[in-house]
Amino acid sequence: MDATASPQGINQAHLLPEPEEQDIEFSETKPVRLSLHLIVKRHLPIGSSDWSQEKIISELNKVKRVRLDRENIGEIDSLELFSTQVTNLYLQSNKICTIQNLECLPNLQVLVLSNNQIKEISGINYLEKLLLLDLSENCLEKVNIECIPKSIIILNLTGNSSLKEADYKPGMIRNLPKLKQLNENEISNQERRDAGVNVDSDEEDEEAESEEEKEEEDEISEDQRTETKPGSELFVPFTSSEADLEVSASSSYKQLPKIESSIQGIAADMLLRSQKRLEDMTLQHKRHLQQITNIKIKSKIKPVSDKVKPT
Repeated sequence: MDATASPQGINQAHLLPEPEEQDIEFSETKPVRLSLHLIVKRHLPIGSSDWSQEKIISELNKVKRVRLDRENIGEIDSLELFSTQVTNLYLQSNKICTIQNLECLPNLQVLVLSNNQIKEISGINYLEKLLLLDLSENCLEKVNIECIPKSIIILNLTGNSSLKEADYKPGMIRNLPKLKQLNENEISNQERRDAGVNVDSDEEDEEAESEEEKEEEDEISEDQRTETKPGSELFVPFTSSEADLEVSASSSYKQLPKIESSIQGIAADMLLRSQKRLEDMTLQHKRHLQQITNIKIKSKIKPVSDKVKPT
């Protein structure tokens, strides 16, 4: 007889109590330490882990752009393995809570810490050559303007829900004399006046000229869009070098042959993702350089020398 049937032959399975639902907890991956192994993996060729320690350090000392993004890093550390010649540091999309241990990089010009868990700006006021600081998509609760280097030209604090731009923007403009772009928008002379900053007539003339140039560029772009045929498969405006790179990258993927084998397919997919990631990094670096260069030209700021004074 069925175990769920009564003596009268009535199935009582539906009368049995239903099992209680259990809450399944998914533990977050713990942040990792910024180790020598991780640094070598990101900056030196395959097989370099078998090199002698002297050779590894020697090669790392040649690196000027440090990329340690998307590595689940919880703490900034071990950067003294690089030389003081490092100018760019990319640490976006990690789990960093505190900005620290950057004293060993006195010539840093670009610092990207977007999409982390940083709650306050600290540990960077001694970076006297810093030009670009990206702290977007973090957990900043307040802005300590005195902790931001006076050399800053481009600053991005978007995506910090506790911050309101109106609360800190005037103070930024007053206390950061070289600041030209805040939260992806250029600072106008009117905003400078509103913040109590004296604006020279020469600067007003330059702003008017730049506005005219921008209008001309918009007109050219509009003409190009009008002349573009709807059926054309590939159109790259000559005014945007980044667009050229992006379209070229996407078209190169389309030209790759299809591999039917499953193992080869997985390998090819991994290769494509790696290539795409490298190209994204290159584009980001070029974009940052272009932003800084454009602002330097407009502001007639002399470029920072790459030469490092001997200690």
